[in-house]
Amino acid sequence: MGGLLDDVEAAGGLAVHGAAAVPGAVELRQALVGAGVPGLLLAKDPTLWGPAAESEAKIRLGWIDTFRRGRELLPQLAELRTELADLTHVVLAGMGGSSLAPEVISRTLGVPLTVLDTTDPHQVAAALRDRLLETVVVVSSKSGSTVETDSHRRAYWQAFLDEGLSEAEAGRHFVIVTDPGSPLEATAREMNAAVVLADPDVGGRYSALTAFGLVPTALAGVDVAELLDQAETLYATLGEEKDNPSLALGTALGAAATQDRRDKIALIDDGTGITGLGDWAEQLIAESTGKNGRGILPVVVESPAAPGAIEEDVLTVTTGGSLGPDTVPGGGIVPHLAVNGPLGAQFLAWEYATAVAGRILGINPFDRRAAIGVPRVHREWAAGLRPAAGKPGGRAAHLPRRDRSGRIPRCDGLSRPLRRGRCGPDPGPACEGEPGPVGDLRVGAAIPALDRAVPQGRATARLVPPDHRRGRRRPAGTRAAVHVR
Repeated sequence: MGGLLDDVEAAGGLAVHGAAAVPGAVELRQALVGAGVPGLLLAKDPTLWGPAAESEAKIRLGWIDTFRRGRELLPQLAELRTELADLTHVVLAGMGGSSLAPEVISRTLGVPLTVLDTTDPHQVAAALRDRLLETVVVVSSKSGSTVETDSHRRAYWQAFLDEGLSEAEAGRHFVIVTDPGSPLEATAREMNAAVVLADPDVGGRYSALTAFGLVPTALAGVDVAELLDQAETLYATLGEEKDNPSLALGTALGAAATQDRRDKIALIDDGTGITGLGDWAEQLIAESTGKNGRGILPVVVESPAAPGAIEEDVLTVTTGGSLGPDTVPGGGIVPHLAVNGPLGAQFLAWEYATAVAGRILGINPFDRRAAIGVPRVHREWAAGLRPAAGKPGGRAAHLPRRDRSGRIPRCDGLSRPLRRGRCGPDPGPACEGEPGPVGDLRVGAAIPALDRAVPQGRATARLVPPDHRRGRRRPAGTRAAVHVR
């Protein structure tokens, strides 16, 4: 443990322990500094990842200082919260990058937020029954064409109308977060819903400190200005050659994968105040680095004693809040890396580190080809479900048919439960759902059919709430939905 305590780089509120001990990290860092990478990245130089990545990187580096645009949103968010003060139940409808950061923020700060990122009809039905007339629905989609999220919007729209609200009254229950000029922005105007436009120069998985992370959590009661302050404090270190913990982290991740054959990362909460950061970082790292047969495989594990947390090809990383002067990092174990600091700094540091690791791996961390393939399949399948002009609710599709026992298959095409509560494509026995009717849900997509449309090997369904699957207790008052990816 002495080595971990001695090997620490701390600045801007963040501390990274153990980075220099990763084989090859010191030499790689010297090469990065020699090439001027810290300063170039701070300056948003799109050439850092090679000519093939330049055009994409040029429009995807806004995350570096997006906290500045985030501050510009604060007056609008305060006004929205005042206008919607009577709507005390905040539901976030969003998938992937649109929902993971808000969930980490709300869980860490103990603020109730219902996250609806599921296509399970039972979960959607349960959400619709929960305090409907007290609900404001934050619909988040960067592209504005995410089929699952649009299905949630249509379901809530119809539910409000079924409760007797006029279209104008129903529109007040929605806040739309999307990029400027997206189809969802136009739909929001038709609905007479509030619209908050996100930073268009930030990709979805890097959007924690943009409107996608700030709007739902601010409406739920989080002081999001504090998160922006934390990010700004760390920002001052990002161009430095020394005292740059984000650079230390990125170099260690890249060195472990390329020099030490540790291309897998076990992400573990250390119990010091940040909850669920690994769930967000898992998507960030996996989607950013998994390119051209190279990458880093992140895995969130329940505890240091969980299988796979400590293996020869695994880099064990603990994450948590700021530590006191006498606190030992690692949460009771001796990890390869321990990353501690406030949540706003953590978001920016992991984004920076992922970009640096991408440079070391020789890949484009902003390439979206893998991320858009499945949504494209969904959009093509749902092409006939677009709402007609002036009809925000759109046309609803049918729910799945019940089998002979009256049950609705919960997976319908996904079968055989796998590790950590997942289902995968397999010819085994079908997963069964709950018996009995689920009500007349006007969901704008045939929910299980979305899973059938995903190419084999890409569909994974989380069938239990993430807190339950990992043996953790959710903060009182939260109702996290089942997650389906």
